[in-house]
Amino acid sequence: MTVRSAGPGSISLGSARASLRFEIAGWCAFYVVVFTLIQVLDHGPGNLVNDTLEAYAWGQELQFGYSKHPFFWAWVAYGWFKVLPTADWAFYLLASVNAAVGLACTWFVARRFLPVERATGAVLCLLITTTYVCFVQRFNANTILVSLWPATTLAVLRAVERDRLIDGVIAGLLAAFCMLSKYQSAIFLLVLFAAVYFIKGSARPYVGRAALACFAVGLLALVPHLIWLQHNDYLPIAYAQLSGARPWATVARESATFLLTSAGFVGVGVLAYAWAGGGNWWRLPAAFTSGFRGQRGAVAILVFGVEALTIAICLARSTTLKPIYAIPMYFMLPVWLAMASELPFDARALRRLRYLVGGIFLGGLLAAPVVGIVIAKANTRLASQPKDDVILAITDEWHRRYNMPLRIVGGDEDYAISAPFYSTDHPSYLIGFDRRVLGDFNLPMSNGPAGFVAHLSPWIDTAAIKRDGLAIVCSEESWSQPTGCLNEAARWLGEKGVSFELAVSENDFLFAGPVYKFEIFFLPPG
Repeated sequence: MTVRSAGPGSISLGSARASLRFEIAGWCAFYVVVFTLIQVLDHGPGNLVNDTLEAYAWGQELQFGYSKHPFFWAWVAYGWFKVLPTADWAFYLLASVNAAVGLACTWFVARRFLPVERATGAVLCLLITTTYVCFVQRFNANTILVSLWPATTLAVLRAVERDRLIDGVIAGLLAAFCMLSKYQSAIFLLVLFAAVYFIKGSARPYVGRAALACFAVGLLALVPHLIWLQHNDYLPIAYAQLSGARPWATVARESATFLLTSAGFVGVGVLAYAWAGGGNWWRLPAAFTSGFRGQRGAVAILVFGVEALTIAICLARSTTLKPIYAIPMYFMLPVWLAMASELPFDARALRRLRYLVGGIFLGGLLAAPVVGIVIAKANTRLASQPKDDVILAITDEWHRRYNMPLRIVGGDEDYAISAPFYSTDHPSYLIGFDRRVLGDFNLPMSNGPAGFVAHLSPWIDTAAIKRDGLAIVCSEESWSQPTGCLNEAARWLGEKGVSFELAVSENDFLFAGPVYKFEIFFLPPG
C-alpha cells in the first residue's frame, strides 16, 4: 500500500491511524491513569468540592434544567455512576477521561492543518498547560466543555468536509450538548460558525445537507430545556443576571486579570513548544504577529475569537468575568502555534517533548502523596472537611431511629450537597437552608415549610417531606460564614422534630484532622 506524505490540509490514513494508536491513544491513557492517581493521593477520601458533588446531586433527579445551569453535564455524572461506584476516585477518573476525550479530538482537528509530528507536538504541549494539569480535575459545568468544544469542532469540520447527513446530525447533537451544559457555549458556537467560512473560503458549507441537519437536530435537542425554562421562570438566566452584575470599572479590571490569567493557563505549552524546537525564544513574537494571515488567520478566529467576544460582552453588560471561563477556550492555541513556519519542529523536537511531558507526569505522581501529607498535617479546615464521615453518620443514625431509607437532606451547602453522593441511600438534596445559596437568587430564608423554596429543588414537595421525613445538617463552626441553617431548621421542625449534636474529624494519610461540630435535625417520616 502506498502511503501519501501528510502535509498541511492532507492526511495519510495509515499514518494517522498508527499515530493515534501508538502516540495519542497512549498519551491519553497515560494522562488518565496518572492524573486519577494524583488526585487520589493528593486529596484523600471524602473531600470532593461542591461543584463536583453538585453534578451528582442534580443529575440523579434527571431534570431538564437546574437552578444555575442546564442539565447535560449533570446527567453525564449521574450516568457515569450508574456504572461505577460513588467513590471519590471514580469522580477523579471521570474528570481525567473527560480531559482525555478533548485531547484526542484536538489531535484530530490538528491533523486537518498540520503534519503528524507537529499535530502530536501541539497536543503534548496542551497536556502540560495549567488547564490540563490543574483545573480540569474538578468535573463541573465548566470543565465538561474541555471535551465538548473540541469534539464539536471536529464534528463540524467533518460535516463541512463530507457534507453527509450523519455528520450533520452528530455536529448538531454535540452543539446542543455544549449549550445544555453551559450557556457560555453560545459564544463558542457563534465563533465556530464564523470560522467555518474563513477556513473553507466559502459560504457553501452553511447550506449543505450536513449543515441543515446540524441546525435542525441542534434546535430539536434544545426543545426540552427551553420548555423547562419557560415553566421554571428562566431560573438559570435569572441566576446569571443576579450573581453576575458588576460596576463597569470592576469588569474592566476583571478583563485585564482575565487576559493575564489566560496567559498563565497556556503559557507553559507555548514555551515548551519553542524549547523543543531548539529554544528559539526570539522567534515567538514573529510567530504570533504573522499568525493572522491565510489559513493561520482562519484558525486564529477559533483561538482568540471566544476570548475577545467574551470580554466584549462582559464589558458591554457589566457582568462578571471569572478566570474559570477560560478553562475550555485555548485548546486550539498550540495548534495555531504549531502552524507557524517561524518555529522549527521535527522528530527530534517531538522526542524532547515526550521526555518533558513524561517527566512532568511522573514528577507530579511522586509529589502527590507528599503534598497530600503536608495538607493533612497542616490540619487546614477547608482541606479536611469530613463530608463523607458526617453524611455516613447521619445515615446510620436515621436507619437506627426509623428503620427506613433516608430520602431527603438539607442544611449547610457544604454538607447537604454531599449527601446524595456519600450516603448509601443517595437522598435528594433540598435547597433552602443556606442563605449564601439563596443570596445568589436574591431570595430570603424560607421561614419554614410554608415558605418552601420549591423552584430551587422542584424534585421535592411538601407532601414528600411529610411522607419521607427530612434530615438537616448544620455546622456549628464559628470560623465559617454564618449560613442561617440553625435558625431555619428550628423554624421547619418546630415541636415535631428531634435534634442532636455530632462531632466528626477527617482522617487522611493516618493524620487526624480538626474536630467539626454539627447540629443535626430530624423530621420523622410520616
